[in-house]
Amino acid sequence: MHPSVIMRILRHANMKVTMEIYTEVSDEETRKALQQLSESLDF
Repeated sequence: MHPSVIMRILRHANMKVTMEIYTEVSDEETRKALQQLSESLDF
């Protein structure tokens, strides 16, 4: 879910609060993102 939706539901005034408390990225998600970045940089 997009962080701005979470922010609105929880009535946070600042996105920083939402991002610090409610976001966590798994190792698998990190690997996938790095793989996608790597593929996009291959010419």
